[in-house]
Amino acid sequence: MALGAEQSTILKLVVGQGMVLVFVSIALGVIGALATAQVLASLLYGISPRDPVTYVAVTSVLTVVAAFACYVPARRASTVSPQTALRYD
Repeated sequence: MALGAEQSTILKLVVGQGMVLVFVSIALGVIGALATAQVLASLLYGISPRDPVTYVAVTSVLTVVAAFACYVPARRASTVSPQTALRYD
């Protein structure tokens, strides 16, 4: 912001970088879950090891929580005065 960036630009940048990590992590997690699903099949009761509804529901909840976790600090950081931020760097 000290160099002329808008508050919305800073917000999009920080949230965007955080969400890239989230999507990569979720993709790796789904691949890992699908790979180990058959091993854990005997522990599951009333659900198949590759139930798409479960995978979509869990992925959606984790994505929403992660988006909120990225947005709140980004919002606080984008409202800080540039003078204050530069003073502490």
